[in-house]
Amino acid sequence: MNKKELFFDPRRVLLLFVSSNLLFLLLDVGLAHSYGPFDRKEDWYPLIFSFLGGSGALLYSLKRRPSKNFRYLFIGIMTGGVFIGLLGLFYHIQSALLVEFSLKSFVYAAPLIAPLSYTGICLVGLVADGALRLPRFSRQQVLFLLVGLGFFGNFILSILDHARNGFFEPVEWTAVFVSIFGTLVLLGAFFKKKLTRQDTISIFIALILVALTGLLGFVFHLHADLNNLMPSWIDRFLYGAPIFAPLLFMDIAALGFIALFAHKDHDVWDEKAKKIFTLDWKNLGLLIASEPFRIFFPLGILYAFLGVLFWPLHELGILFENVTTKWHVWMMVYGFIFAFVLGFLSTALPRLTDGSPLNRREFSLLACLHTVAVICLICQKFFLMHIVFFITMLTFIFLMIPRVQRRHRPLPASFIFLPFAFVSVLLGQLITILIYMKLSWHVSEFYYLSKALIFQAFPVFLLLGVGGFLIRSILGWADNAEKKSKNYSRAFAINTIIGAIILFAFFVESFYRPFSAGLTKALFVTIGFLYNMKIHRKPASDKITSRWLMFSMWLVIAGMWGQTLWPSHELAFLHLCFIGGFALAIICVATRVILNHGGYKRLLTGPSAMFSTAACLMTVGLFTRFIADFLPKTYSQHLTYAGTIWVLGLVIWSFFVMPKIIKKSREISS
Repeated sequence: MNKKELFFDPRRVLLLFVSSNLLFLLLDVGLAHSYGPFDRKEDWYPLIFSFLGGSGALLYSLKRRPSKNFRYLFIGIMTGGVFIGLLGLFYHIQSALLVEFSLKSFVYAAPLIAPLSYTGICLVGLVADGALRLPRFSRQQVLFLLVGLGFFGNFILSILDHARNGFFEPVEWTAVFVSIFGTLVLLGAFFKKKLTRQDTISIFIALILVALTGLLGFVFHLHADLNNLMPSWIDRFLYGAPIFAPLLFMDIAALGFIALFAHKDHDVWDEKAKKIFTLDWKNLGLLIASEPFRIFFPLGILYAFLGVLFWPLHELGILFENVTTKWHVWMMVYGFIFAFVLGFLSTALPRLTDGSPLNRREFSLLACLHTVAVICLICQKFFLMHIVFFITMLTFIFLMIPRVQRRHRPLPASFIFLPFAFVSVLLGQLITILIYMKLSWHVSEFYYLSKALIFQAFPVFLLLGVGGFLIRSILGWADNAEKKSKNYSRAFAINTIIGAIILFAFFVESFYRPFSAGLTKALFVTIGFLYNMKIHRKPASDKITSRWLMFSMWLVIAGMWGQTLWPSHELAFLHLCFIGGFALAIICVATRVILNHGGYKRLLTGPSAMFSTAACLMTVGLFTRFIADFLPKTYSQHLTYAGTIWVLGLVIWSFFVMPKIIKKSREISS
């Protein structure tokens, strides 16, 4: 089989890291030294070295077997870079002492330890070449030491930089605390000969926190510079918040991730990393088409990030200033939920019906339609967005109908809820489109109905349909073949009645708002969940997702009852359904799908610290959002906190599960 591997040795990756950093310092140092501008010849030294060192490291990385003379030249350049950084440190300290020997002079002088970035980068270059070794310490340990020292440098820079404005914003302390946390974790890893799984997870979380802090800091600094009152754009970046300083967090975190993959005994990547980045390019298109979740799930995560970060960024006034709140709503429904629904059902239905998977043309059509719809949403072309999503759902249904008709075995009895789900979403989209066309209807009633069908009926019916088969199986309550055949007709009839009553209750509640309709809806949703998924019983399975799935189902039920009993807080209970029920259930089901199809079944059993951490953070984000409606004075702040915490949980889950999505599938039984 013809395979092309995305596989690089650590030497090349580290040299490219060194080269890119030195070349980037041309811009960073050039901007910093332009204060003078360049009134001393010493100001030119780092710029000249950045060009020579960066170019040399790039050429050295491209050579498979560099000559001995070239290697000596490279070592000489890197050694010179170490002394360039120390010389810069001397000059910066001297500039501070020229004013007076006081803490104030150090705070407002040139950033003291900034030149040591040259020293650190060139030490990485020497480690990559093998010229720098520490006795009894592996290359990975030495890299952990450099990363830890880099985080400590960030700690000092953050204190001195933010002290200039007296830590006016409390969020400025985040960089200080995260830096010292990263320093302690990475220096601890330096002294460990062999990393345990807990060590790896701790390093992973520390690197993620540092990287996110850098990204957030860059956004804050950019926002401060853009809103600066100076008339010149150049002066805003020259004399405002240092625009590139927060990127140092992300840069050093990237070196930490490289160190995680560096094998401690051999100059090759860890075998696990090699397997992850090994793809069968010849059959990649066929693999993705037959298992569309490999594309739709990552897209769904991306859309979730966009949808949830709307609130923190909108509150800070950084982005989304001219975007309405319905952008957030539709991004979570049409972007996040629909991506996972399309990915899961277009993978599962052909397998359950023993039919043919999607071919490349069918998959491409479905993916393109969904992407176009999201682009319309991002551009706030809501009318066009609804039309394209309507076409997307029709396309998906027409692709699945022939496969269901040619099935060789009966579908699970709970799948009768899927037609109810599709009818709900298509009808809701159609009503929304007609409202945009300004037809002379009782707009308020139909508007309420369309939202109820899309936001509540559609995901509830999906959970009932998929849950009666998959979630029930995950919880350990799958019936044997004999019992299933005896009860199939009865279960099919009961589920049909439950679905019809729930759908009818949505219609009655939307038009007439009687209390009895809300009670009927909540009651039969509860009956449907208990009957099909047996969530009132203790899970018979020890899978990592079992208890969280059960918890998410109960949150949906609680949200349904809460809307009816406390209509004044309907929005809070809708979020209980959506964030706690639908979103958490999606994450649990996606975890099972990815691990099963990737050949990681062993990870499904037993505890998982990363999955549990992610789920706990998402739950904390949920309840932070829930109580926001009961605290009107701090409503906006709670939305910011909730969005940030939920996204952090999603990031941790993504790093736990998403790398496994690109591994070639193994055949598994449904």
